[in-house]
Amino acid sequence: MRALAVFAVLILWSCHSPDVDSRRTHAVHNAPQKPSPSPLQPVPVPMPDAELPEFDPSQDQTIPLPGQDYPRLRTRQLLVGGRPFIMRAVCWNPVRKGGRHPDGLLFRNPSASDLTQIEQDLQLMTAMGANTIRTYEAILDDRVLALIQRYQLRMIVPVFSYFATPMSEVTARVQKLKNHPGTLFWEIGNEWNYNQLYSAGAQPLGFEGAKELVKKAISAVRSADQRLPIATVYGELPSRELIEELSGIDIWGLNIYSGLSFGARLQTWRGLTNKPMYLAEYGADAINKTTLDEASQAKAVVALSQEIQNQLSASGGDNVSLGGAVFEWNDEWWKDDKGAADQHDVGGVAPGGGPYPDSIFNEEWWGMVDIDRKPRAVYHELKKLWKPDLSEETF
Repeated sequence: MRALAVFAVLILWSCHSPDVDSRRTHAVHNAPQKPSPSPLQPVPVPMPDAELPEFDPSQDQTIPLPGQDYPRLRTRQLLVGGRPFIMRAVCWNPVRKGGRHPDGLLFRNPSASDLTQIEQDLQLMTAMGANTIRTYEAILDDRVLALIQRYQLRMIVPVFSYFATPMSEVTARVQKLKNHPGTLFWEIGNEWNYNQLYSAGAQPLGFEGAKELVKKAISAVRSADQRLPIATVYGELPSRELIEELSGIDIWGLNIYSGLSFGARLQTWRGLTNKPMYLAEYGADAINKTTLDEASQAKAVVALSQEIQNQLSASGGDNVSLGGAVFEWNDEWWKDDKGAADQHDVGGVAPGGGPYPDSIFNEEWWGMVDIDRKPRAVYHELKKLWKPDLSEETF
């Protein structure tokens, strides 16, 4: 990822709201002239007629997914229902048009129309072949949790990303979600080596301070749940020494943006540790400099996904990866700090290295679907890889 770009934008984020827990950190600066937003219509998707199952977090016995037992690790494999799990995930941060993170998230106190949009998202994801969602805020609304259960999706649950979150809140999130059948594992931090748990501009922790808070979060999670694995998300590869020091981390997530290939990173991981990893963020935006280029986005995401597929630990051998989470599901219009949250801006930053083809992070254009949920070419191309028997379906 981009350390220089990240630190430049953190101060702005810290000033927007005290609740900046787990914000994305692709930075955007020096936006070119903004294009006019296109008035695209929402894609109609049929919704199931069945009533939502009731989710009661106070009960240990929730309605299980088929073959469900608690996910557990076996060397570099994650077992779900006793079988090696292949993670086909999408990063999902559904901020509504005109809103900002986190208050504008659809799954925060959702209205009836928000729930309809959420269900459309989940239906489109499962139709594409995704089986896991990775969010930047924990989903706590019981109605949304019931929808996730209905579509049999797994959740990577973020329990601690913002330095000021009290450990009591961390344990409350774990207690709320540890018995939900969709919870896959807990996640601490989001490339915290770059952003020091989003403390820049407030009271900078530095790397060592952030690391100590990660350790406290590990202890807090383990005090509330002794079963599910704990992951942390790092920008690029951590050192062997750090992996050994953070011994309470069971799985490492890596955010990597390096064009059309991860290079030798997965092979390097094999020599660092026996623990599994996953690509917590990878992909490309749909803008090539200032022009919409869906073909290049699709090319990059499919190439990187195929590379992950070739290294799946579920396939055995000495493969290292549980899978990956494509960044991201939908466009977010709030992320260009030079633009407006109700307009689609093309601002970008080029910190050196980055997404194919131009190495520029155009923050508001990463979606596999646009903000009105019209699928881009990448949606259909990735579906051919993830769910080839249904690749001819259209939405």
